[in-house]
Amino acid sequence: MARDYPARCPVSPVRNTLLMAASILLAVQGIGAQKVRVEEELKAYPTESVDLRCEFIDGGGRTKLTQVSWIWEPIDGQRDNIAVYHPIYGQSFPNPSFKDRVVFLHNTLENPSIRISELKMSDTGRYTCEYATYPSGNEQGTTTLIMLAKPKNSAKVVTVKAGTKSVVVATCEAADGKPAATIKWAGKVEGNHTTSTTNGPDGTVTVRSEYRLVPTPADNGGEVTCMVDQSTQERQWAHTIQLSVEYPPSVSIEGYDNNWYIGRSDAVLLCMANGNPEPTTITWTSVSGAMPDTVVVSGNKLTVRKVDDAVNTTFICEVKNKHGASSHQITTIVIGIVFSEERKRHIADGLIIPEARAESNHPGPVVRCGYWRYPWRPGLHRHHRWHHLLHSQAPGGRRGPPQAQAPSPCEGRELDRDAEQAIRASHCHRDVPSQPRGLLRDHRGGACHEPGRRRGPERWCPPSLG
Repeated sequence: MARDYPARCPVSPVRNTLLMAASILLAVQGIGAQKVRVEEELKAYPTESVDLRCEFIDGGGRTKLTQVSWIWEPIDGQRDNIAVYHPIYGQSFPNPSFKDRVVFLHNTLENPSIRISELKMSDTGRYTCEYATYPSGNEQGTTTLIMLAKPKNSAKVVTVKAGTKSVVVATCEAADGKPAATIKWAGKVEGNHTTSTTNGPDGTVTVRSEYRLVPTPADNGGEVTCMVDQSTQERQWAHTIQLSVEYPPSVSIEGYDNNWYIGRSDAVLLCMANGNPEPTTITWTSVSGAMPDTVVVSGNKLTVRKVDDAVNTTFICEVKNKHGASSHQITTIVIGIVFSEERKRHIADGLIIPEARAESNHPGPVVRCGYWRYPWRPGLHRHHRWHHLLHSQAPGGRRGPPQAQAPSPCEGRELDRDAEQAIRASHCHRDVPSQPRGLLRDHRGGACHEPGRRRGPERWCPPSLG
């Protein structure tokens, strides 16, 4: 029976029209119930001002407005009146924390909008514009105020000492922001970071990040970049930090060219130090005792004004900073020629070519000039006696090819006059397989020629060493 009821008793068109009209009326009444117009949400920053707008909408004009109040409801707290307007009794600001910061923009009940100045982070909350009306009673509208804060961003380097443990070498902070910021790192220096947050009493958040690594001297001067993102910033904040890793100094001596011959002027040694902080002390010393008279020291530079036997020694450079000291030494060999009396007699007799040696006041290689160290004997070809006259020989007189040093340690030396005369008086051998460097001069006044080039029967002579 029930199933057949709609078919047997259809709803009349008049009844349908009445039901639809009732539904529309209820909807209109529901819409009309919201007579207080406000903004749903506002965002503001500390120290700034914000306008809270409120307007009463009365289409028929039948509602009588008695009074309007602004009520503040903090996130954690109770509702409290901050501003009241009455058309007869005027304005009132009962909350001390808003006193002198709140004003009515219009002195009317229909538009009781207010302005709050010198905003604080604690002003966050819900603000309700509430009317006392007749005959409908209280009408209200609520605005949520969201306080934002731009973070105070900073980044700084942390000076550390080179070591074997991971330590903080840089920090980055986004302080007192709302909402909380995000911190990231970038750079070629390999490390990792940790981030922490701290909530402030006013609702702000401080984000702090630390960059860590195991510091080495190679990391000194390396760069890392801190990047901060936060919704209140127009663009990403970034700051590049140059790392500071301190370490004891290392040192080396430069400038020695293995060619300190007697009479050379202005030979220079440089003490090159590397440390952080920069070495505060640079000291030159000599193992032979007091610094030779011909030596002048200025900071990291040691200058030998004129080379003599006194600088045939070992120089030491020591540097210091607050983390330690380091030193380096170099042995300088002064090249000079000395003949024994026996050699001089042999030279005078024209029997042998002299063997010369460099005097040395310290252990080390002995530089020898002349032919290979074995005595002259009958039948020894003269070109053997001249072989590599101006080249050096290995210590101990070993036979074999001379050392390939350049330039020759004997170049530019003075022989005793009788030794030189003996050399000049010697007969020249024209078939010289390996000529000494420098121009060769025929002792009979012949022309000088470049060594290494054969010129038929012309005679080659040893170079003048005078």
